[in-house]
Amino acid sequence: KNKACANQAQQSTVNDTCYMAKTGDMFSSTFTCDDWLADSGTTSHVAMHWEMFSEYTPLPRSSISGIGDLSIKAHGKGTVLIDFKIGGKTLTTTLRDVLHAPDAVNCLLSISRLEDSGGKTIIGGGKIQLLNSKGAVCGTGSNKGRLYLLDARAQINPERANIAKPKVKQTW
Repeated sequence: KNKACANQAQQSTVNDTCYMAKTGDMFSSTFTCDDWLADSGTTSHVAMHWEMFSEYTPLPRSSISGIGDLSIKAHGKGTVLIDFKIGGKTLTTTLRDVLHAPDAVNCLLSISRLEDSGGKTIIGGGKIQLLNSKGAVCGTGSNKGRLYLLDARAQINPERANIAKPKVKQTW
């Protein structure tokens, strides 16, 4: 059973907090929507794109709170596979119970979820290393604008990439 950097926590309801990178009133242009940030302030992993999920469960009436009264809708949760570039090699990591938040500013990897699964982080010299429960490096990143940008990209699910997204109810 491969648990390298896997989020093994199970939740029946979503009541999570996340803080997203932004500067003043403008979102940070330093990062793209495909970038992943290591975040010690979020209680859940967060992905912006439905196509990143290999498994997906819709969540009715769920929100993610942040600083103050700000919140965004969590449309669903599921499994996301992330490819980390480590020393010229690619290591695939499975994140479980990732919240799908299309209105999120960034994709976030929760440091607390990593620790819940037995992993840990080493931060210093402008670098971050993610270690699995056996102490092996399973992810890396670097400090960009006081945030840790991971050397990682989510795998895009080809079955989701070429079809329409599920309809979202709108009220006028």
